[in-house]
Amino acid sequence: MRHLPLLLALLLLVTTRTAIAQPIVYLVRHAEKVDESPNALLSDAGHARARKLARILRDVKVTHVLVTDRERTQQTAAPLLAQSKATRVVVPAKESATQVPQKLQALGTSDVALVVSHSNVMPALWKTLGCTPDLTLGEQDYDRLLVIVPSREGPPVCLQLRME
Repeated sequence: MRHLPLLLALLLLVTTRTAIAQPIVYLVRHAEKVDESPNALLSDAGHARARKLARILRDVKVTHVLVTDRERTQQTAAPLLAQSKATRVVVPAKESATQVPQKLQALGTSDVALVVSHSNVMPALWKTLGCTPDLTLGEQDYDRLLVIVPSREGPPVCLQLRME
C-alpha cells in the first residue's frame, strides 16, 4: 500500500508524455454496504474505504467522477469529490454498462476519470475498455482498484491493484 501512490504517480507521468485516445480510468466497485437490499447504503467499513480511496487518489488530478444513480456509488465517491474539482457524472445503474464507456469516449485525452460501479458491471467495463484477462469479482471484493491507461499503439495498460 505504501508504494501505491508512487506507482500511480509514475503511471501518470509516463502517460502524460504520449498521446492517448481516451482518458486514464480508475475503476472501483462501490464500498461495503450495510445489507443486501437493492438500495443499500454504505456501512461504516464502506465509509472508511471511501475515505481511503480519496487518500490514495489525492495526488491524481481526477477531472471526472462517474457514478450510478445508486446512492452507495455516490457515497463512495463523495470524499474524493469533496477534495477535488472533479465533475460528477451520474448514469442510470441499469444502463451503466453502455453509458459509462460512451461518457468516457466523450472526455478529452488529458482527462482522468474515476468510475464507481457495481460488481455485476465492472467485468463488462473492464473488457469494453480493452483489458484482459477477464475480470472476476466475488461478492466481498470491495478492495479492487483497477487502472486503465490507454496506449497510443496497441492495447491499454491494465492494472489490478488492491486498496489494502
